[in-house]
Amino acid sequence: MNLLKFSMMFAFVGMISEPLSAATFTRTTAISRGCNSTVTETHQGTEVSRFAGTTLAGLGSCNMVSQAVTGAGYVGTLSTGNSFAEGALGSSEALWQSSFSITKPLGYSGGLVGIKVNSIVHGVVSSAQAVTQNSTTATALLEGFLTVFYNNGVRNDVEATAGGRAEVKAQAFPGTPATDYLEMDEKLTSGWLLVDPNEEIKVRFLMRASARYSAGDYSSGSASALGMNTLSFSQQAFEFNEAGFSITNAEASVLNNQWVDPRGGSTPVVPLPVPGLLLMAAFGTLAGSRRMKCISFNA
Repeated sequence: MNLLKFSMMFAFVGMISEPLSAATFTRTTAISRGCNSTVTETHQGTEVSRFAGTTLAGLGSCNMVSQAVTGAGYVGTLSTGNSFAEGALGSSEALWQSSFSITKPLGYSGGLVGIKVNSIVHGVVSSAQAVTQNSTTATALLEGFLTVFYNNGVRNDVEATAGGRAEVKAQAFPGTPATDYLEMDEKLTSGWLLVDPNEEIKVRFLMRASARYSAGDYSSGSASALGMNTLSFSQQAFEFNEAGFSITNAEASVLNNQWVDPRGGSTPVVPLPVPGLLLMAAFGTLAGSRRMKCISFNA
């Protein structure tokens, strides 16, 4: 039996737990592994718009594509592939962080002000697996995190984080193929934070996607975290509990607390490759497990 399996979902540096010093910082990483090869691409720096992409093509229609992108006020990730001959793992990560100054009203006399940061995470995960001996599982995972760093009047860089996660697992047994599919549409908000408006706040978006399937002499599979999956500001990006406070930042495409989508309101869609669609269509049963959750906490 020639069954390839991959146990590592992400090969990235762990989530950064401290704010970055640059006014704007972005990083994109895309990894495709399997199909008798490994391709990794990483870019980072102060540019607002950034892209990383890797593509593998091997025997028996084996393929894996991973992409990560950042732009003004949004990030996106994609990992998708399928095979009838070899196993593969794809993973991607996009990070965007920017600093924001708060404009104060003329009558401001000091003290803390309440602020809320709003974002939306959207994505789709799907998996399909077939096997004629033993059992194996195709897995797709998508995660998005909003983090706000701020000054609460006592110390700098207090942290508030909200996150969403969607995961599907299609476990196949001999004679019982499996498919699974899940959409994620969640509003991620910092909740109300008391901040010193004389100090900058930092907002970070981090999104991760991965897809893993097994294939060999006795199995075939496909897995996708596709979309392009995105995490961005909501249209009402910032809210204040007092009138007259506002945020404008051209690098984040924010004008008077409102986010103007630089993509023109459209999200690029990368479809599942045709072999993967055919594979999923051939699976007549549903035997997958799914999980989607939102988490939030303030430090």
